[in-house]
Amino acid sequence: MSATAIGLVPAAAVVHASWNLLSKQASAAGGAAFVWLVAACSSVLYAVPAIALIVAARPQVTGLGVVFLIGTSVLHAGYFVVLQHGYRHGDLSVVYPLARGTGPLLSGLAAIWLFGEDPGVIGVAGSWPCSGGTTGGRCWAPRCSPRWRTCSC
Repeated sequence: MSATAIGLVPAAAVVHASWNLLSKQASAAGGAAFVWLVAACSSVLYAVPAIALIVAARPQVTGLGVVFLIGTSVLHAGYFVVLQHGYRHGDLSVVYPLARGTGPLLSGLAAIWLFGEDPGVIGVAGSWPCSGGTTGGRCWAPRCSPRWRTCSC
C-alpha cells in the first residue's frame, strides 16, 4: 500500500469524526442549517472534479441511472435528517455507533429482499462485526444497564 493511501486513511477518519462531532453540536440549535451548509460546501468542492470527469469521460446516464441518482439523494437526505434527530435527543457515543452499524445491516437486508441476494455463511459472518455489535449484539460492558443490553455501549 502506498504512503499516500496510508496517510489518507487517518485523515479521512479525522474528517469523518469531526463532521459527526460538529453535527452533534449543531443539532442543539436544530441542525438543519448546518446540514444544508455542509451539503452546499461539499457540492461546490466536488463540482470541479465532477465537471472534469464528465468532460473527460462523457458518461452516458440512462433513465434508470437518473432514478438511482434521485433515490440515493433522497436516502442520504433522510439519513441526515434522522441523524440530526438522533444527535438532538441522544448522546454521541450511542447515536454514532448505531448510525454506523445500521447502514450495513439495512443495505444487506435490502439486497436480500429486493435483489434476492444470498450472502451465505461467509457474508453473514462478515456483516456481523459491522452491524451485530451495534444493532443486535449483546452488550456485556459493565457500564450498561440490563435495560440497554442491545445498545452500543
